[in-house]
Amino acid sequence: MATVEDMHHLEKQNTDHDQGEVSAEKTQQERAWHICQVHGKDLMPLLCQECESAVCLDCLVKTHVGHKMSNISECVEEKVEKLNDAILRKESSCFDLKELQGSLQERQRYIKDQKNLLIQQVRDREEEIVTEVKRVCQQTIDRISELANERECPMIKDEEILKTLIDSDLFRNETVEDCIKSLHFYNKLQTLNSKYSAEKHDDVPFTFVSRDFSSEKITELVGSVLTDPELEFSSDEHVENKEEVTNKEVDYKIEKDDKPKLFQEKVLHKKVDAITLLSSERSLLWSDGILYQQINSKVEKISEGVKHFSYVPESDEIAFTTIWSGKTILRRSASGQSKSKFKLMEMICDEVCAISHDGVFMKKVYS
Repeated sequence: MATVEDMHHLEKQNTDHDQGEVSAEKTQQERAWHICQVHGKDLMPLLCQECESAVCLDCLVKTHVGHKMSNISECVEEKVEKLNDAILRKESSCFDLKELQGSLQERQRYIKDQKNLLIQQVRDREEEIVTEVKRVCQQTIDRISELANERECPMIKDEEILKTLIDSDLFRNETVEDCIKSLHFYNKLQTLNSKYSAEKHDDVPFTFVSRDFSSEKITELVGSVLTDPELEFSSDEHVENKEEVTNKEVDYKIEKDDKPKLFQEKVLHKKVDAITLLSSERSLLWSDGILYQQINSKVEKISEGVKHFSYVPESDEIAFTTIWSGKTILRRSASGQSKSKFKLMEMICDEVCAISHDGVFMKKVYS
């Protein structure tokens, strides 16, 4: 039976045998490195630079005749230096890449932290933001409602008072003079109402409050106005026209022997068709095809046979058509300074012809 010592001795012999085989194989490989693979002779310590291979004596005199030779050790050192330089460059590039990677990772972490911080801030202020948006929306709605009420209330009051005036006995039984006086009183009433209505005035010891007016009350109030001798009524029929007549304007022609007189015609079966308020002092009245202009307490006739009219506030002019003008639209100043009528535009089939303020004729064809 083998003892432990025998087993150790056997194992040592096996190990020595293996080491001997490895050493012999290594020695054989080293021997092969020093043998020329072509001629089977020992290699010389020379290296052909053109072929980059070691040479033996036969190679030197046969195969590599005329080639440049160098010492193998010098070539090896040169190659090692080049390899070391390449390794250093690679290591430097690798170091730079690692630094860049670290910087990018740090930047990525910073961006992620900022994103999380912003999200948290928005979530924290979500209720505050929603409340503020609702408050602004409600303020906007309230302001719109206030503006709508501010515009609707005066219009409602004007409609009620105007309806009462139109339905009163003055408009049904009296003359144009009485209608004009009533309108003048109404304008003064509106001016007084807008000046003292529901607002605090330090210089006024009272507050004017408008109330509903009945036909009887208006008749009672207007009665004093109708008897006021200071009110003057005149017509443009009694004003001499001193402006020249040109091919672009049509003047009112007044006879020299006409005498000033008040309008006595009935207004379209004792009522006014339309009243257009230009301001608290000026207004337009249209009745039975006749267009009147009222400035303060003075009244003048603008034109007869008027079919349509419109006030142009930008130029303070009145544009209108008459039963005699056909498709021609006339214009006239609404200030009362000039009583001349000018041609504004003329519709001819599919063509629109117009004369501008400087007298230039313009024409455009519509297909």
